Amino acid sequence: MSFPYPARRLFAAPSGQKFEISVVHRDFDPLPAPQEAFVKAEVARVRQFDPGFPAVSKMLLAHNLKLEGNELRLTCGVSARKYMQATTQPAFVEQFGEGSVRKGVSMLAVTITADNKLILGVRTPKTRYPIMRHCAPAGRLAAHENDPYNGIMAEYREELGMDREDLQSIACIGVVEDLVYGSLTYEFVFIGKTKLTARQVIERAKGAKSADEHPVLESLMWVPDYICDDILLSEPDAWPPTGFAGVAMALEYEFGAGYRIDWEPNPMLYGNYMGRRGPMVRIK
Repeated sequence: MSFPYPARRLFAAPSGQKFEISVVHRDFDPLPAPQEAFVKAEVARVRQFDPGFPAVSKMLLAHNLKLEGNELRLTCGVSARKYMQATTQPAFVEQFGEGSVRKGVSMLAVTITADNKLILGVRTPKTRYPIMRHCAPAGRLAAHENDPYNGIMAEYREELGMDREDLQSIACIGVVEDLVYGSLTYEFVFIGKTKLTARQVIERAKGAKSADEHPVLESLMWVPDYICDDILLSEPDAWPPTGFAGVAMALEYEFGAGYRIDWEPNPMLYGNYMGRRGPMVRIK
């Protein structure tokens, strides 16, 4: 099957294997004046339709990401979010080249419960990007987090109220280059097998620090044919689920290449391929 989705698979672990992750921290050099002017203009453009854009919010951004054997080596540094937004724009690359690009670093976990359910979250309308379905947990790598593994465990605690002892296993199975909110991002994909049932996960999430981020959690049967039919979970005017690429990778990892879902970098067509909405359980 082929569905449009703004993502590109970079690295995928063979079934039964996993990637180790190493992180090298390196500061970014100041940008030359013409590039800083581009950044300033891009922030002004974004704030025309998103006045609350957190331009100076600090986060870990990537210099580069390389695969050496079974080790993903991420070189990154602390930088303001505005640099990710601006330097990953096609116009910036065309004008200045790729040497100054600062890509984001994100993590998502394909969470599979003890009763063989996939957990997806739906963002609350209170957030900057509402009605968006995605893997739960998921998030960007914060400035104080050392690596994507620490980042995804922090997201488990904040979004679902789960700790490491609640997981039977957690493994990095790949990376996709995900076009999220207009900024290119390295998305580290994990599979988290939890000892909890879907109902227990949903109940646990009620007490999580960021419980209000998801007014709805969805649980879908982790069965290939069912997921392939029902993975496209979106209203016609909603954002596509950022975890779609990760779930597609996890399907192939768990069930073999026969269940690989390919995608094309054309997000504008996503609404034309809207599928059925999965079973929904409200937690608020």
